[in-house]
Amino acid sequence: MKVVIQRARIVDAAAIAGVHISSLRAAYQGLVPDHVIGSPDVKIRARHWRGWLKRSQASTVVARVDGTVVGFCTLHRTHDGAALGATGEVQAIYVLPSHWRCGIGRLLCRQALAEARTRGFAEVVLWVLESNRRARRFYDSLGFRPDGKRRLFFQRLDSSLHELRYRRSISQPKHSMSWD
Repeated sequence: MKVVIQRARIVDAAAIAGVHISSLRAAYQGLVPDHVIGSPDVKIRARHWRGWLKRSQASTVVARVDGTVVGFCTLHRTHDGAALGATGEVQAIYVLPSHWRCGIGRLLCRQALAEARTRGFAEVVLWVLESNRRARRFYDSLGFRPDGKRRLFFQRLDSSLHELRYRRSISQPKHSMSWD
């Protein structure tokens, strides 16, 4: 299977929306109430992604297999007050469940780290649901570590969910990677 990583284009918005919805549902099933995940409507989510891709200063890349978008990753300068400065943030990384454990998430994350290095970030942070052990193992395998920061993700009378902030410093590349 050949995976091509390239910069997302506005015409990719509907495909990104489909990956986003499918991945959210599979990844958070049993961890997050359905209403918290948001609209399963691809048209609504695609409209959001078109706007995001048009106006955002974030870098979003997609992974394609046989021309079809099967994953995406978005990196931007962090807005987290406790991690401001030369710090990037992986805001989103999702892969279609049918392509999990194929190395696509790893390729997307490596590309985000390469972009972070290019943009002069000294480190990258991301937030992960505390109860999402699968995702936490994935980030651990890429050298991210929890830094002790925790925040509320969702709360209702009978339950609450928290996220943990993971952090990784950016080292110099062994070889360069391109977004295009």
